[in-house]
Amino acid sequence: MDNNLLFAFFSTGKTFVAPWTENLPRITGVFPINVKPANGNKTAPSTLWQWSEVLQHPGLVFCATHTAGIPIVLMVKPDNISVGNFLRQLSFLDNTGWSS
Repeated sequence: MDNNLLFAFFSTGKTFVAPWTENLPRITGVFPINVKPANGNKTAPSTLWQWSEVLQHPGLVFCATHTAGIPIVLMVKPDNISVGNFLRQLSFLDNTGWSS
């Protein structure tokens, strides 16, 4: 039986994750994912969306903040979820020349 994660977000800025299996009659554990706003505005919600699994990297989930579009990576472990963003790396990539 495969174990999956169900991600959900609300317009109020709350993001949640829950373990889910296909034959599960109901979801029993729902856990919040808390992300600090990147711009320092503590009142702005940091809702996450557009989740996708990172291929060939079990436990890594790519997503983005809903309002600012900042890329976020979630490292999913059996006992916790770590959150990291790529804001610093993006400023480096924005200044890099691309050639085709």
